[in-house]
Amino acid sequence: MKIKFFKHSLGKDEISAIRKVVHSDFLSSGPYCRKFEKLFSKNFSKKYCTTFSSWTMANYILIKSLKLKKDDEIILSPSTFVSSINTIILAGAKPIFVDVDLETGLIDPEKIRKKITKKTKAILVVHLYGQMCNMKEIAKICKAKAIKIIEDCAHCIEGNRNKILPGELSYAAIFSFYATKNITCGEGGAIITNNSRLDKKLKQMRYHGINKLINRKLIYNHWDQQEISLKCNMTDLNASILIPQLKKIEKNWKKRKLLWNKLVEFFKKYKDIRILKNIEDTKHAMHLFTFLVNPNIRDKLINNLIKNNVSCAVHYRPITKLNYYKKIVNEKKIPNAVLIGKSTISLPFYPKLKKSELKFMLGKLKKSFSKFKIN
Repeated sequence: MKIKFFKHSLGKDEISAIRKVVHSDFLSSGPYCRKFEKLFSKNFSKKYCTTFSSWTMANYILIKSLKLKKDDEIILSPSTFVSSINTIILAGAKPIFVDVDLETGLIDPEKIRKKITKKTKAILVVHLYGQMCNMKEIAKICKAKAIKIIEDCAHCIEGNRNKILPGELSYAAIFSFYATKNITCGEGGAIITNNSRLDKKLKQMRYHGINKLINRKLIYNHWDQQEISLKCNMTDLNASILIPQLKKIEKNWKKRKLLWNKLVEFFKKYKDIRILKNIEDTKHAMHLFTFLVNPNIRDKLINNLIKNNVSCAVHYRPITKLNYYKKIVNEKKIPNAVLIGKSTISLPFYPKLKKSELKFMLGKLKKSFSKFKIN
């Protein structure tokens, strides 16, 4: 037996949906994209949604829409995938890192206050592993300073905190539909907002900056170039796969919750292993199941598990260990994020994981822990 790191939950409904698109008149952005945008925004009680080819391009276009100057700053957590940081830099802004809370892995609001300057224009809030940051506190801080909040909800479609939904207190919230996400179309992203001007801007900027009008009348409309941008729209092929999954979000979340509880129960036996804290009054989206071990044995443990047919991953390696960023980020200023990044291991965790596969994985974990004297 071999336990893969991830298996998607696509099936007959998604195959049927994409077949309809193949037999339709639209393959690129069309009625299925618009339908998904309408349904997805409604899911979060937002007025608008714009789909993109990826989370990365969604964030890049959003930041470009802010018209920031070279020295303008965007605060974010260093415990994130590099796309969050890359897009800030490529869009012309400067990333400012605020360390995370050691118990939760989430950005610390009190540390945000200390990093705000006159150049701070936005905060990119990363909801890590499926658990939301303290949006009430962050919103208070940003409102007093007229700073825009952008939420990275790539891990957090199902989450809420203190009954606050993703996107509820922010300027905009960005979602990912990458292959391993809780709903997926292989590659894709979306931005939800209540700001009509932003929504109009995003829809224009995702298509070169052209005001390409849909020709619903039998009259030719010349398009015009309003500003320069990139092409990063979602296709109807992608959107059609997403629509049936919206109905399965809660069902698949419940399956992951059952699996989560079994894993937590297993790890209770080991005092040398730590699991990040679940915050009260929070619905954890349970996107990834991670645990923390001694950094000195982390990579050895991963390799041993892989050798024994249990796939693992790291979310995320400290940015200070990446050749590009270690030159510009001082790890002494983000010690908690660095420690978590050196210690974390992500296990296979998805609705299709069978009982027999879970039993096999736990058995291999037990043997590996014994080998490395993890008590």
